Amino acid sequence: MICLFIYFSLLQAILRLLGQISNEPLMTDESELECDEKLRKSYNSTKTAKHFQRHIVRGIEGWLSFGNYY
Repeated sequence: MICLFIYFSLLQAILRLLGQISNEPLMTDESELECDEKLRKSYNSTKTAKHFQRHIVRGIEGWLSFGNYY
């Protein structure tokens, strides 16, 4: 029972920090928004590069396995 109480207290504290429980909106400034945008762009470009690399590797593997049959 005490463990459950601690869990909910911790959850409430985290939600308050994130601005979810209080009626005040979560305050962000321009530098935070700019940093968030840069992180999103970096994630997307990294993800795209990873998929591109995967396609190249699969193409080479297919080419090599096709060459082994002849």
